[in-house]
Amino acid sequence: MKQIRYIWQVSKEVHGRLLAIALVVMIYTILNLISPLIFSFYIDSVLGSEPVTNPLFLFLIDVAGSTEVLRNNLWTGFLLILFVYCFVCLFQYLRGRLNAVVGETVTRNIRNELYDHLQHVHYSYHVKNKSGDLIQRCTSDVDQVRRFISAQYSEMVYSLCTALIASVLLFSIHQDLAKLAVVTMPILIVFAYWFFTKAQKIFRCSDESEGVLTDKLTE
Repeated sequence: MKQIRYIWQVSKEVHGRLLAIALVVMIYTILNLISPLIFSFYIDSVLGSEPVTNPLFLFLIDVAGSTEVLRNNLWTGFLLILFVYCFVCLFQYLRGRLNAVVGETVTRNIRNELYDHLQHVHYSYHVKNKSGDLIQRCTSDVDQVRRFISAQYSEMVYSLCTALIASVLLFSIHQDLAKLAVVTMPILIVFAYWFFTKAQKIFRCSDESEGVLTDKLTE
């Protein structure tokens, strides 16, 4: 919790952008999940004879007049899919841009605080600590935080949105498959927790070894 509070503190000037990332990722996820439904609608209900239950496609049929009109004008499906994918690309671009701005801003703030801190600690602190380890903390460790902020934050939001929205869509399409998917999710969560616990120990060992290596190279 201390680490999260600290990151929240050093990112206070980009809190609005963090919320914007969450909103952009949510819209991006919705559009990504809608696009295969459009294919399904045109193949199963427009070209086929499956009944339409999705409110969005019922509205589309009302606007067009009937499925017969859509069947005779399949180019409308092409334009609809193209329209959705254009917005997918737009929100993907916004996501990447916001990630980069937030990541670099937080990294700059952390490095400035580290530099200021090292300028004011007692001389004995520099005597006790290896210079290579301090360099490691100011470079590689800070870069790891940048990677987390600029990539993993939006990925976490994307994963949560995908799980929630996909579950809602799946329950509206096929309840038995949805129940099966929901049952397997706790197993995946437990496995992910076990994996990242192991990975955290290995990463810490690797980070300490890299600090020793940096110290040797610095000397």
